[in-house]
Amino acid sequence: MPLNWEVRQQIVFGAAKAVASIHSRGLLCGMLKSSNFLIQSDFSPRLSSYETSYLISTSMIIRRNCGRMVPKLKRTRSISKSFSHTSDVYSFGILILEIITGKKPSVTNLGQYVMEKRKREGLKGVPDRRMFGVEENISASSMIMIVEKKQERNKVGEDGLVSAPKELNSPSHAQQYKNHHQNQDPMSHFLNSNPNCLSFSFGNDASLAFDPSSQQRLFSSMDNIYCIFLGGLDNLCTLNKQYGLTKQVNEPMFVIQAYKTLRDRGPYPAHSVLRELEGSFGFILYDLKAKTVFVSLGADGGVKLFWGIAADGSVVISDNLMVIKSSCSKSFAPFPSGCMYHTEGGLMSFEHPKNKMKAISRVDSEGVMCGATFKVDVYSKTTQAMPRVGSEANWATWG
Repeated sequence: MPLNWEVRQQIVFGAAKAVASIHSRGLLCGMLKSSNFLIQSDFSPRLSSYETSYLISTSMIIRRNCGRMVPKLKRTRSISKSFSHTSDVYSFGILILEIITGKKPSVTNLGQYVMEKRKREGLKGVPDRRMFGVEENISASSMIMIVEKKQERNKVGEDGLVSAPKELNSPSHAQQYKNHHQNQDPMSHFLNSNPNCLSFSFGNDASLAFDPSSQQRLFSSMDNIYCIFLGGLDNLCTLNKQYGLTKQVNEPMFVIQAYKTLRDRGPYPAHSVLRELEGSFGFILYDLKAKTVFVSLGADGGVKLFWGIAADGSVVISDNLMVIKSSCSKSFAPFPSGCMYHTEGGLMSFEHPKNKMKAISRVDSEGVMCGATFKVDVYSKTTQAMPRVGSEANWATWG
């Protein structure tokens, strides 16, 4: 349940009193975060686990909570690192920003986020909109979709625009599709359900569709590269400056420019670029000239994507679960957070690029086997190596 401003204000005041009480006794909290506070039924906070700094080494706490640490402690290499009332106040300030913005400091640099939001939207853009009753659950409303149509030479599991993992197919998919009434193909179903949406068809290769009325979905195309972007990037201003782009460049335009730069000029790995993106995001990019599809979903879980295999063999990717279910029956699964899919390289984690992805069986409430979900396998490593500069391999071919 989203908390309004009055409740959040009450939590901040209660947390401040608790920290002041600890300091008045000559003690330290060491590092403050939201999980240190237990919220009672009347929304009054109770401080807990403040003794952690006396039980665990300072260096370990810093490594685990970089986003909440005073910069001085992160820069100092001395063994004599120690917390102080100053470091407590700094981490408490980050906690306040977390409460106001609704962003996690472990995912977003909150100081940078507030400054960029203020530049782009003014102070009114900084607070979490949910405290004013504005829902930002992007996945709750439908809009985005890409379909890769089956051809005789391009069946599921074979080389093509999207060679979906075979585990995405439900073990009993043949019988399910037989019983699952398919009156129209996935794209027709989507267009009929969303009469105001825009759509693009690329022959028998792919189709894109989205609803332009949603502020949380942006579309851009350039040089036969098409990108639909969900959510937003908290550090867009910094990224535009880093890539030499103007302030007017929005999220899908940035993704296209970054894709073009890395595809054409160097073998810098894609996962290194994606790890620089901060915020809740997901995007689908289609390169018409190279005949490649690139999909990525942020790690914070703020945006949801689903993918599945339709009765005609099409691979469907959408943020609308109902569209996926109606098109793919049981042969679908959530697209894994913190991951990317590319035509040449398949599915991989951009957070843990050295680890393989592992398929995990999934059973629905009816006891029927569905398409598998995918998780990072911490016990296995990929054999894929970073290409050398000057080699023919590049980002477009999953260098």
